[in-house]
Amino acid sequence: MVLEDLALLRDIPDKLGGSIKMRTGVKASRYRQHNREGMIKFINCINGYIRHSSRLLQLHRVAQQLNISVIEPMLIDSSSQWFAGFFHANGTIGLYLKNLRPQLSIRVANKILQDIQS
Repeated sequence: MVLEDLALLRDIPDKLGGSIKMRTGVKASRYRQHNREGMIKFINCINGYIRHSSRLLQLHRVAQQLNISVIEPMLIDSSSQWFAGFFHANGTIGLYLKNLRPQLSIRVANKILQDIQS
């Protein structure tokens, strides 16, 4: 995770154990868990909330090792809070002048269509 999100990341070891280490050469940190019980708690906390196709594949591999059934992500609707996090990671807000008039632009992009479909 980037350093701006470090305060959020610190909540995880407080609740589930594990440790946070700074990454070498980049402004980022990493959470690690070596305790099987902590891993199971962590997977149960995120199970059903992972939407990104590559992360869902990773979750399946880890859950299989821990003998946990993966819950498929919930459908996205107008009250879904998922979009806020997705926008944080992939969104852009810009203010431009077009014909001397201000124009607000709000965009979200992702290369993988299935990751943004409900």
